[in-house]
Amino acid sequence: MAFRRRPGDLEDAKPVHGNVALEIACTAIPLIIVLVLGGFGTRALLDVTRAPAQEELVVEVTGYQFAWNFEYPKYGFTSSELVLPVQQPAIFRIEATDVIHSFWIPEFRIKTDAIPGMSNEQRITPIAVGEYQAFCSELCGTGHSYMTAPVRVVEAPAFDTWVEEQQAAAQAPMGGAEQGELTYRQFCATCHTIDGASAIGPSFKGLFGSRRSFGDGTAVVAD
Repeated sequence: MAFRRRPGDLEDAKPVHGNVALEIACTAIPLIIVLVLGGFGTRALLDVTRAPAQEELVVEVTGYQFAWNFEYPKYGFTSSELVLPVQQPAIFRIEATDVIHSFWIPEFRIKTDAIPGMSNEQRITPIAVGEYQAFCSELCGTGHSYMTAPVRVVEAPAFDTWVEEQQAAAQAPMGGAEQGELTYRQFCATCHTIDGASAIGPSFKGLFGSRRSFGDGTAVVAD
């Protein structure tokens, strides 16, 4: 009150008590706003988590440092690429094997954490044919920025053809080199290249037949 006091006014300021009407208004108005926004948010959440009437395509999504794997249990194969038929509801069952990751396809608008020992679900219905990319949006280690996976949304006939190709590759008898190539494409290609290009881990170029030394002083020939 020192800066509002009139010259010559030496009286104490008048005590002011709470304004009940103002306090009620300052409490009620924000409460109403929060409840309205909460109602819209709840409705939107129910819309994106409610199971659709038609059958869903189930995809088991597994995150690990530093890549994604996509298993299609209905068709019996695993892929490092996520391929979805357009206008077909899908449910992702998302897990992690090591640390916490977060599965995010920006165009799909939803992020879901991948947590070791826990399965989280994400429901989507892709509406536009195109090529996209999945990311990890949870800092998970030195290779976090490389933890991506290709995503394609295709027409139903193209999806059926892709499934047939993946099933044939998974079921066909393969020798060591063919099995190694399949394993590389499914589990290794995200971190290791075969042409000498830099990635998260060292390139496999020139590895076969070379002598590799270890920290304990031993060495072997990579065969």
